[in-house]
Amino acid sequence: MGIQRSNQLWHGNDNVLLLDKADVIPHVQYLGSVQPYKTTVHYSNWGYALAGQLMEKESGEQWSSYIRKHLLIPLQMNNMDAKAGPNDAKPYTVLDDHSFHLLPPPTVQDGSIMDASQGIRSTVTDMLKWCQAWIKAYTSDHETLPLKQMSKVMSDITPFAKTFFPRYPTAHSSNTVNRAVAVYYRVLYERML
Repeated sequence: MGIQRSNQLWHGNDNVLLLDKADVIPHVQYLGSVQPYKTTVHYSNWGYALAGQLMEKESGEQWSSYIRKHLLIPLQMNNMDAKAGPNDAKPYTVLDDHSFHLLPPPTVQDGSIMDASQGIRSTVTDMLKWCQAWIKAYTSDHETLPLKQMSKVMSDITPFAKTFFPRYPTAHSSNTVNRAVAVYYRVLYERML
């Protein structure tokens, strides 16, 4: 989308969220663009957050419920969730003296600001299912798959364009399910036009 990143507006020290989910649209309208529309890929959490709000408005469902029903369950990705749980990995950092220091856990989750940009937690098993679904959808464009019309939806300006895809098939899963969500958002947006 080419929106400025401006993460400092919503994410404070110690994983404190500075804004509520309802603040996305009022803030996005004031963010500048960094590239002209559809000329290049520029990742921004704000774009995913905005798309998540559009998805909720269009579907009448909460973002996490929609993703679970239309994407995760059909792909049998049973261990992914948008809520924090007891099995979440603990974040650590290494201090100058080479000791480990426990950091506060991520606070972005279902219902918080940026839930659509980074609110899903996954397992390795489910990420492998995700990679398989992505490859199958991108190489077959079969209409019964949860990820439909992949080659149509993903354009040549993205780093995962079809000419790039066969050589680096695992590069597409590097950012959890955001790529799938982006596909759903793009289809949803096109339906709204």
